[in-house]
Amino acid sequence: LAPLGVTANAIRAGVTDTAALRKIPGSDVLINNALMRNPHHHLTTPQHIGSMVAQMTHPAFDWLNGDVIAADGGENAVDLTWYKPE
Repeated sequence: LAPLGVTANAIRAGVTDTAALRKIPGSDVLINNALMRNPHHHLTTPQHIGSMVAQMTHPAFDWLNGDVIAADGGENAVDLTWYKPE
């Protein structure tokens, strides 16, 4: 669709604080791990993702195409392989 000026991207959200998240069995473990990993120590929110989508519609982002954009506040950039809970 690029010849028509249409771009296609995907957002890979971090663990997002929603009612659906809390219905997943073991969600407390997912939430705690995300809070520990995230440099901001809070979960991704639907507002974070909505903001990313809105920003990506701006003409300045017309060269961003065919990508998967991480919107997780750095959650997956943190290496915790060294961490060994007691």
